[in-house]
Amino acid sequence: MPELLTKAAYARHRGVGKSAVSNWINRDQIVLVDGKVDVAASDARLGAMVDAASGRDPAPANAAKKSGVAEAERQRPEQPTRATARASHAKSGSDSVANSDAAQLAQERLAEIRERRIGHSLKNAEIAGTLVPIAAFEARLQTMISGFCERMQSELRAGSEALALETDKRKVRGMLDDMIHKVRSDFADAIEAGVEEEDDEADG
Repeated sequence: MPELLTKAAYARHRGVGKSAVSNWINRDQIVLVDGKVDVAASDARLGAMVDAASGRDPAPANAAKKSGVAEAERQRPEQPTRATARASHAKSGSDSVANSDAAQLAQERLAEIRERRIGHSLKNAEIAGTLVPIAAFEARLQTMISGFCERMQSELRAGSEALALETDKRKVRGMLDDMIHKVRSDFADAIEAGVEEEDDEADG
């Protein structure tokens, strides 16, 4: 019965990485039996076809020499003439201008699309009746800011004694963060409740 190894074990057997074994399998240079490598058969096939150190097919012995000779015999490319250089420079300049114009046109189109979307959003809001006069919005915003400041001052006054007694700066910072978080959460809940009341009144 032939000796069978996993792909990883066969890689260790050959002293190569797993990728080399995968390369051999992809090129049908490994004999597999039920998903495992037939060691003797694969060694025999690789001995004739593959360089075990690299996992690649060996090139003919004289291939590198022929390649070197061909490279040495290759003539240097002709230097471009002044006319060719001027034409190339002019083409490069025109391409740069064309690219700049295309970029500007793309930006203008994006700006137009944004304006259309904003217009559609405003139109939908107007139809839905959710738009309010700017004066009413400013008044409501001022009321909200004043309410938040009052809540924050009240919370600080309530915790002033505890803050004064605490000497650890990190704990003081933590206490302040907790106060701010509490006021922010309470204020957000109050705003949401107010919005719900307004919706109920509108529905009624």
